[in-house]
Formats: sequence, structure tokens, C-alpha cells
Amino acid sequence: MSTMYTMYTLVISLTLILSLTSAAPPVVDAPAGRMSGVLLEATQVRAFYNIPFAEPPTGALRWMPPVAKGVWNGTMALGESKAIGCPQRCFLPPHPCPPTTSEACLTLNVFAPLAASNAPVMIFMPGGHFQQGLADVPVYNGQYLANATGVVVVTINYRLGALGWLVTDELEGNFGFLDQQLALKWVADNVAAFGGNPSRRTLMGQSAGAGSLAAHLIAPSSAPLFEQAVVMSSTIGLAISNPKYGAQLGALVMANMSCKTTECMRGKPVASVLEAEYASQSHLFVDHPLSVFLPWNVNKAGPVPDNQLTAMRAGKVQRKPMIMGNVANEGVIFIYDAVQHPLSKTEYEAIVAGVFGLHAPRVLDLFPGNVIDSRVPMSHLATYYVMICPQRYAMEAMAQNAPVYAYLFDHPWSFARSGWGANYTFCFHQVCHGSGLPFMFSVVRGPSPAEPVFTPDELELSEQMLAYWGNFAHSGNPNSGPFAPSAAWPSFDAPGKPELIFQTAGEGGIHPVDNFAATACDYFDSIGY
Repeated sequence: MSTMYTMYTLVISLTLILSLTSAAPPVVDAPAGRMSGVLLEATQVRAFYNIPFAEPPTGALRWMPPVAKGVWNGTMALGESKAIGCPQRCFLPPHPCPPTTSEACLTLNVFAPLAASNAPVMIFMPGGHFQQGLADVPVYNGQYLANATGVVVVTINYRLGALGWLVTDELEGNFGFLDQQLALKWVADNVAAFGGNPSRRTLMGQSAGAGSLAAHLIAPSSAPLFEQAVVMSSTIGLAISNPKYGAQLGALVMANMSCKTTECMRGKPVASVLEAEYASQSHLFVDHPLSVFLPWNVNKAGPVPDNQLTAMRAGKVQRKPMIMGNVANEGVIFIYDAVQHPLSKTEYEAIVAGVFGLHAPRVLDLFPGNVIDSRVPMSHLATYYVMICPQRYAMEAMAQNAPVYAYLFDHPWSFARSGWGANYTFCFHQVCHGSGLPFMFSVVRGPSPAEPVFTPDELELSEQMLAYWGNFAHSGNPNSGPFAPSAAWPSFDAPGKPELIFQTAGEGGIHPVDNFAATACDYFDSIGY
């Protein structure tokens, strides 16, 4: 009787606590203003969605540096995920695409553990070819990462496509880069109110977000905005835009908008900008052939003094602890998107000759054509020449001055059918670009029977990744901190230039490998990128 009464009392008390929690959303008083969020009870993480860090870049502010959002009066309600992306036409797999878009998109999201106090901060910049995607989507839901690691997680939006990266005779471009800088400044000024430590910030980026991060690493004005970095599937193998190429593309955009001035373009509806953006970017510039894979990019101008790879190799880079890595089949998604039919061996060899010139015979020795479908070797070639090898080339230089930890994620999803969707069937058995993200954010937990779920091995892989990333956020070393990963992660400056391979236990587990991809990468290093 006594025991039953005690249990009954506990149940009633817990119910009352939960109802009070639901009735009283978390409120934060920050320098930017007072804001209310929502307590995600399963993880005890407070979420604040779509916090504006800049004024909407519309009208006269279109193609201008972002203007910081002024302090607001009253309490801004930010407890609802609205998934509003910057203007785009999204052809990504289903989960990173926004249901709605608006130019009033310069917002960020904060996920803070309820008990956070002077906690490390992780700031994530999403990818999407510099022209697609957004931060407020399920795949970047920061609550599990925040809960598991005890960090404050911030995810940010920035302008995309022509609206974010247009270069003309009047415009230097890099508006998306400036948006990112302003978001980082907002974090520095406000994150303490959420329990974060503004002096322990890890900047993370994937794909275009990683290419942006690489630009922040060489931009002097970004140096005070973060202390360490996680660079995932960086695009540094595709040289950033130079003013000449940027202006060529910009001229096409203006012509397709029937405009000769920026003011004319500012007067056009956003649909006209998108139409001109997509009509212009398919043009192949002979002196910049790989631009077809990444037409919008950081521009070498203003705050960005050089090409990221060139600057990193020359040591003109901030000396900060870094994690840098790739997934095993990076090139598949790019090649199969660009070439939507089987590629003959003759066609493949002609493309390789056009890109590599006199070096083509040796490249074809390393990546020979396939008589059935040469998109397969072309995907491998793109994986190494555009992604893995340039990053390795950069790490060799950077590891001489600061700790660098290299990795390769090599596990195809068990939930591939629901994760990649009907338009990306070629990724069902491949470790495609972006494959590591659900594991780093640990979001595939199947809250309902209709949703995908990790296998037990995948859940363990995700939890191991959280341990390494969490330690790095706390200490700048993935081996040292509050968590105990299963294997030591040697730094890249050790003999053999080791990389940590992330696989499930049934595939070989998490283990270091020396001299990964050395044959191909040593050759590409010798001919340049």
C-alpha cells in the first residue's frame, strides 16, 4: 500500500512537472532581445528556431552586405520550426529541401541543453552547392548532438545562388560569406545567454559549408570568430571563383534578367533572379571547365584574399585544431546528377583528355574506363581529384602548425531507400556525399514506425562519432575530454599520415589506416589541382 502510494505520488508529481514545463516555454534574455523557445522533453534540450541575425536582404539590401538585426522589444516567440529557406530551386534528396522559401531567411537555430553553463559551442554551416538547402531541417536537428555532448549547437542560414554569390562589374560577391560572418558575430555576442562559452567555438561545415569554412580559415576578419574547425567533404578541390570567371557568369545573369545595372536587378521579383541563375549556370566556360559542377562559390575578393587550397598549402591559414574528412564515394552524386545516362568508355576518355590534357594517360591508368557505364570510374576520379586528394594536400601543410585529425566515413545507410529518396537510387549502396551527417547529428532514431531508424551497429557508430566530436568541442582533441571513444585517433602529422575510418562493427569498425589513397593523391599532388 505504502509503495503503491509512493509510486502514485511520483506519477502525479512527474505529470505536474511536465505540464508546467509545457506551459512555460524556456525564455532567454540575450543582448539581441528576449526570446522564448521550446523544451524538447525527450532530450531536455531547449530549441530556439529561426532567430533573425540580420535584416531581410530585400529591396535596396539585395546584393548588399547584411545589416545586423536591431534589438527587438518584447519577447520573440521562436519555439516553432518553420523550415523557411533562402530562395532556391532544390534538387537535393528530400530531407534538406525547404518546404517554403523567402528572402527574409537570414536566421539561425540554437539547441541548448537545459543545464548548459559555459558549455562549448558548435556552429554548423550546411551545404547544398552554394545554392540549395537550409539549416532548419530534420537532418540538422541539433538536439541529439547537444544532448549527447553537452554543447550548445547553432545552425545557420546564408544567402544562396546568385543572391548570395553574384559577381559583376559592380559587385564583389561573397554576400553569403558575409552573412556567415555576421551570424558568427551574433553567436559571439549572444551565446552566453543560452549557456554557451563564447571562447570555445567549433565552426563546422559540410560540402559548400565546408568550402565556406575553408575560406573563413584564410580570411583574417574571420579569425576571432571561432577557435577550432570541423571540415566535412570540402569543395576546395574546385578552385574558388576568380573575378574574371565570376564576372562572366554575372554578365550572363544580368543579360538573362534584361538588366544592365544592379538597381535594375534589385527591382526584379525573386523568381526572375532564380530563372536567370539557372539559365546562366549551365554555360561552360572553356577556361573554367569544372565550374559546371559548382557554378556558385566563394569569390577571391573582399575578405577572402586567395584560393583556399593555395593559401592553406602556403601556410597562410589560421593555426587552429581541425578535423577534416570525407565520405568514401563523394563523386557519385555529382557525376550521376550531371550525366543522367550511361557514359561510354570513349566519352569518358574524351572528358578526361579535355580536363587533364597531357596527364590524361596516367589518369586513365589510375581510373580506367568501363565499357558498361563509365560514370562509375568517373565518380571515383571525381572523389579523389576534387575532394579527397586536395584535402589531403592541404592537411599535409596545415598539420605542421596545428593539430589536424583526418577521417573517412565509409558506411552505406541501412535506411537508404527512405533517406535518399526516389531520385537518388544510385546512392542506395554507395557512401554518397553527405552520408556522415545523420550519424554526426544522430537524427535517424525512428520516432515513429514510418520513419527510418538506425540498426544497432549504426547507432553504435553514431554514438562513437558523437564521442569524438564531443571531445573535440570540449578540448580541441577528439581523444581527450568527457567521452571515451573505442579507438585512438592519431593526428595526421604522425608517420603514415593516418586517417580514421568510420565503419560499423560488421564492416571492420573504427580504425586508423596509414597512407590512404597515397598512389592517386601523390600523382595528383605532382600535377597540381
